[in-house]
Amino acid sequence: MFGHRSNRKIFVVRCLRCQRDVPTGAQEFPFQSVAVACPLCGDQSRYRPSDVFLGLPHVLVQAQVKVGAGV
Repeated sequence: MFGHRSNRKIFVVRCLRCQRDVPTGAQEFPFQSVAVACPLCGDQSRYRPSDVFLGLPHVLVQAQVKVGAGV
């Protein structure tokens, strides 16, 4: 009935350009740097493990990922 936002936290990083939380795509904590492309601004950057944290992706990022997946 209503849009359901999952409360399940995943590994995210804060985009350097738009400052929104973006999912890393990692299932486990990364112990090496990861490359992440922001679906909103298109910025692709490498992030150190110290930049990765458990959280929820920004609402706009989730919407962009759904639109890009054709859902």
